[in-house]
Amino acid sequence: MVRKKFFTADGQTLEGQVVNEGMSDLQLRTDDKRIRLLRKAGDRYRVVTSQADWTTYNGDYSGNRYTRLSQIDKGNVSCLKKTGTVT
Repeated sequence: MVRKKFFTADGQTLEGQVVNEGMSDLQLRTDDKRIRLLRKAGDRYRVVTSQADWTTYNGDYSGNRYTRLSQIDKGNVSCLKKTGTVT
């Protein structure tokens, strides 16, 4: 993995190993072993935060792969369509 230093839009400096990098975001493992999601904001990045705690790749330690977020539900799931691009 590549080690890089990033300057955030709010003036912070984050440094660590780049786990994954896309066109507009990246995942950074900092020295405290936390994974940070960063999104481009001009020539810098902003730290993406969430009110939901997704403690592991599988959701939580029980591996439930479930989120309590409610933007998509039974009433609007039929509106989703496959587009080939993620926005």
